[in-house]
Amino acid sequence: MAGVLACYVLQSAMTELRKTSVLLVTGAVLTLAGKAAALFQPMIKRLYTPSYVLFSAGLCFLLMALSYLLIDQLKLTRWTSFFIIIGSNSIFAYVLGELYGFDGFAGVFLQGLQLYLGKWYGLVLSITAYAVFWLILWHLYKQKIFIKV
Repeated sequence: MAGVLACYVLQSAMTELRKTSVLLVTGAVLTLAGKAAALFQPMIKRLYTPSYVLFSAGLCFLLMALSYLLIDQLKLTRWTSFFIIIGSNSIFAYVLGELYGFDGFAGVFLQGLQLYLGKWYGLVLSITAYAVFWLILWHLYKQKIFIKV
């Protein structure tokens, strides 16, 4: 529902500055409401507690305001191609990640390095997993293959 509200704000006839302000204020209010609700009920992602939902929706609104400001208002788009490639086949990436798992996929390449990397193995494993998935998505993007549901 928060995403629908953000969509209404962005599609409205408000000025760009007003849209950014509404997204920022809404994000701040939701984030603070989530923190306040956490005093009574802890933030638990797996249970989608009200405090978690409010807090995460607030962070999403704040990030949307930042993205809207940088991309649509200031026209700073050079850095967005990384995200465009992911977003072009996001459902495919999600399904692939659920079927094969990010860590298992990257573990094929990093199997023997855990002994040498120690506590850094988890970070290197995650970065490698995302890099492999991004390369698959990049290949699909370059071939103009867009999987739709």
